[in-house]
Amino acid sequence: MVRKCNIATAASEETNDYGTISLLDIFGFESFKVNRFEQLCINYANERLQQKYVVDNFQAIKHEYEGEGINVFDFSLVDNTEVMELLEGKLGLITQLNEECVKKGAGGDENFVYKFKVVNSDSNRMIQDHLHRPYEFGIRHYAAPIKYDARMFIERNLDKIPTDLLKCACQSTNPLIQGEFQTLSSALEAPKVGGGPKKRSEATKHLVVTKFRQQLTSLMSLIELSRTRYIRCVKPNKSASPRILDHSHTVSQLESAGLVTAIVISRESFPNRLSYELVMERFRFLEFKFPGCRINSGDIKVDTENLLDHLLAGVTSHSHKGKVKPFACGKTRVYFRAGALEQIESLRQEYYAKGAITIQAWIRSLLSRQQFLISKRGTILLQSQARCWLARISFQRMVQSAVIMQCFTRKYLAAKELSRRRRNHASTIIQARYVSFV
Repeated sequence: MVRKCNIATAASEETNDYGTISLLDIFGFESFKVNRFEQLCINYANERLQQKYVVDNFQAIKHEYEGEGINVFDFSLVDNTEVMELLEGKLGLITQLNEECVKKGAGGDENFVYKFKVVNSDSNRMIQDHLHRPYEFGIRHYAAPIKYDARMFIERNLDKIPTDLLKCACQSTNPLIQGEFQTLSSALEAPKVGGGPKKRSEATKHLVVTKFRQQLTSLMSLIELSRTRYIRCVKPNKSASPRILDHSHTVSQLESAGLVTAIVISRESFPNRLSYELVMERFRFLEFKFPGCRINSGDIKVDTENLLDHLLAGVTSHSHKGKVKPFACGKTRVYFRAGALEQIESLRQEYYAKGAITIQAWIRSLLSRQQFLISKRGTILLQSQARCWLARISFQRMVQSAVIMQCFTRKYLAAKELSRRRRNHASTIIQARYVSFV
C-alpha cells in the first residue's frame, strides 16, 4: 500500500529539471523502560542521520583544521562512527541478527545476543554489564546509552506471514490486495536457482532489518544530493499543556538530539578565520600600544603570532582540555576562538574612535575659530557703524550748537553796533540837542 502510494504521488520525470523540495519527518531518539526491535530500528535511523549531521557540520571543519595543522577539537564527542560500525559493520548487529535468522530452523534470541556480545566485546560502544539477562544487551548511542530486550527480535525480523493467511489474501476480490499478495507468494515460492542452497544475500534480502537498511541507504543517498537544513522539534512538557515548560524534560530532549554536545563543540571550534595578510593589514598599527612588540622578523606568520600574543595578552578560552589560547596559527590562516576576534576589533574601534574624536576636536576648533573671526569682524563692523552714527549725531549736535552760539553772538554784536551807531548818528545828535533846548 505504501509503495503504491509513493509511486502514485512521486514527482514525474518531467519535473526533474525543476528540482524538488522534500521534507523528512522522523521519530527522535527513543529510550523506554523496555526497548525492543522497533526502538532499535528507530535509533539506527537516528544514528544514520546523526552521521550525516556530523558530516555536514563538523567533518569539513575537522578536515580544514587538520589541513592547516592546528589542534582539532575532540571530534569523538559527536562522531558516531563506532556506533555505526557496531550496528552495520561486517560483524555488527545487523549481520549477526541476519545470520541467526537464516539458520536452519532459525536460531534463538539469546544465542544472537551471546554471539553479538562475544564478537564485539572490544567495541567501546558495547555495554558489557554482568547484570544483563541473557536476552539483554546495551549500546552507547550518540545521545545516551540504552538497553535492549532482544526477545522476539528474530521473529520480528523474519516477519513471516502465516501460510493460511497468505492463501486467503491471494483469493481476495480486491485487485490491489490480490495482486500484491500473489506477487509476494510467488516470490516466496520461487524455486532455487541451480538447485543449490541460497546465497546469503538472497536469504537475507526479505528480512525486515535488511529491507529497512536498504530503504535507509536509498534515503541517505537522496539526501546526499540535496542541500540539507535541520529542524529540531522539542516538546515543552509531557502532558501537551499550553504555557508550561518542563525544563528537565526539555533539556533531556536537547541532550538526546545531540544539540548540547554540538554547542560544546561549537564553543571549542574557531568560528572566525582571517588570512595573515588581512590580520596584518587591519591590526598592525596597534603595535605602538605595546613597547615590547616588534614586528620586523620578515616572516609574516611569526610577526602575526607576536602581534596577537600582545593584543590578546591575558585572554584565555575554555575547552575540555582546560584553558587554551584564544587563537591558533595555521599554515595559511589565523583561527580565532569565540570572542577573540571581537576583542581585537574592539581595540581597533577604540583606536579609531579616539583618532576620530581628536580629528573632530581639531576640526571643530578650526570651525569655531573661523566662526569667531567672522563674528569678530561682524562685531567690529557693527561697532564702527554704530560709532560712526553716534559720532555723526554728536557732530550734528555740535554744529547745531555752534550755529546757535554764532547766531546769538552775532545778534549781540549787531545790537551793540546798532546802539553805537544810533548814538553817533547826526540826526540823533540834532534831535537830542533840540529836545534839550526846548
